[in-house]
Amino acid sequence: MKEIMLPYILIMWILVKLGVIKWTIRNATYIIGLGCFISFMLFTAHRFWSPADLTDSSTIKAP
Repeated sequence: MKEIMLPYILIMWILVKLGVIKWTIRNATYIIGLGCFISFMLFTAHRFWSPADLTDSSTIKAP
């Protein structure tokens, strides 16, 4: 999950360094808030809709 957030962090850092986005308290709050929101959505999606088990069956039966 954290590997997915690396491009977002890199893109935001480049935009700030190039001056496309000015680093103010307001913009920093938006950038960090959006990053936290994306991270939370990734965690939620990975936790509840993991592609490892799409059958909705968590019962393991012995042979």
